Amino acid sequence: MLRKISARIVEKSGNRLPSIPTISIIDKLILEVEKFINSKFSNRLRTLPVKIAKRNQNTTVTWNIFPTKTVDLDDIFPVIAEKINSSFTSIKGEIIKLEDSKGNIIDSGIQEFKIIKANTWEIYLYDPEVFLFIRLLYELRLENPDDKWLSIDIDITENSAWFAD
Repeated sequence: MLRKISARIVEKSGNRLPSIPTISIIDKLILEVEKFINSKFSNRLRTLPVKIAKRNQNTTVTWNIFPTKTVDLDDIFPVIAEKINSSFTSIKGEIIKLEDSKGNIIDSGIQEFKIIKANTWEIYLYDPEVFLFIRLLYELRLENPDDKWLSIDIDITENSAWFAD
C-alpha cells in the first residue's frame, strides 16, 4: 500500500517511479516527508514534489524545500532529520550517521554554495542487500545570501559492491 501511495505522489508530479526493491522503509520515508512538506506549505511553487529517477542499479530520490513567510527552514530541518532517523531504527543493517556538519559545494573548482548545516546517513541494509546514502542539507547560494533551501537526497544502490565479501 505504501508503494502505491508514493507512486501516486510521483505520478502527480509527472515523474516516473522506478521499481525500487522491496524496501518499504524507503516508501514510508518518502510518504512521511511528502506528508510533512504538504502540511507546512500551502503553496509549493518553489518547493517541488519528490523527484525519483533510476539508472541501472541506482535510484535517486530528491526534494528541494524553500522557505516561505510562514515556514522557517531552521524549524523544519530537525523535524525532517528525525523522520529520517526514525525510519531506520529497527533495520537489519549498519548505519553511519554524521550530524551538524558544515561545508561547501564546489562545482568544477568554483565554490557555488555554502552548507549551513548537514546531516548524512550511510545505511547498509542486509536484506535486501542495498546501500543507501542520505543527505539533508541546509544550503545557501553564495551569490544571493537570501536564497536558502533544504535539499534531501537519497541515493539507493542495489547490488552494491559493499556486499561482495
